[in-house]
Amino acid sequence: MEILLLTGSPRKDGNSSALAAAFTNGAKSVGHQVVTVDTAQLNIGACRACGYCRDHDGICLQHDDMEQIYGHWQSAEMIVFATPLYYFNFSAQIKTVIDRFYARGGSLKKRTSINRAALLVCCGAATPVSAALVSTYNAILKYLEWQNCGIVIADNVHDIGEIENHPALLSAEQLGKSL
Repeated sequence: MEILLLTGSPRKDGNSSALAAAFTNGAKSVGHQVVTVDTAQLNIGACRACGYCRDHDGICLQHDDMEQIYGHWQSAEMIVFATPLYYFNFSAQIKTVIDRFYARGGSLKKRTSINRAALLVCCGAATPVSAALVSTYNAILKYLEWQNCGIVIADNVHDIGEIENHPALLSAEQLGKSL
């Protein structure tokens, strides 16, 4: 299976990257292909709500790095979001990508082979603060009719490196292996 892994931390090699790497190691160990896209390093504009995509068969007026992600949708069967928790939700980098799903709208369900998703989250506080993010994630999956394959939350990891030896690393690896 080809898995599209979207990372969304502006901190290079931070805790979210470690969680994503653990997932990737697990998935690759059982033969899956993982394509990782670091959204924080891309130039992706926010949705402008201009309606151009509605009049042009899902083509966005903006021709930016989102086209790289659209390109991977054609072959990916699963999408994984790896994000730090920023003020109770996805990082802005991941949220901008999700907002740009709008251009493909309902046709996203028909134009891609993606039918599964997973969520990897790092947060600096205890797990209960991630409830809004998990709720948003579940709402996206319900709308797109994607199956949730798992959620891994690494709580109490703020500073780079605090995730080392965190049990969430093993959980992320096991999630990758379980697919």
